[in-house]
Amino acid sequence: MSDRKSVMLMMFDLPMATSAQRRHYSRFMKQLKNSGYRQLQKSVYVKLLHHGGLIQTEVRFLRSIAPGSSKVNMLPMTLEEFRQMQSTQPAAFDISYFSDDILYL
Repeated sequence: MSDRKSVMLMMFDLPMATSAQRRHYSRFMKQLKNSGYRQLQKSVYVKLLHHGGLIQTEVRFLRSIAPGSSKVNMLPMTLEEFRQMQSTQPAAFDISYFSDDILYL
């Protein structure tokens, strides 16, 4: 997987009962979006990695920004595997959000 484009699919649950937890959530979301993650569903985000060698770097990054009381799950996969995702809704994830160059692999 290391020489091909990969995708990091991440899912999370963050508590938001207190004002401090809501601040942690806001900070976490800002860091996710600033680092290139796109929303797939409510608490499911996805990011293109230009090669699979970046997977462990991305795992370390996600662990470093996750608030202590949160649950963050990460699932790396190849771009080809991600493209096979199917949806029950016609408005599935638009892969062109990543970049124009990956549409013609």
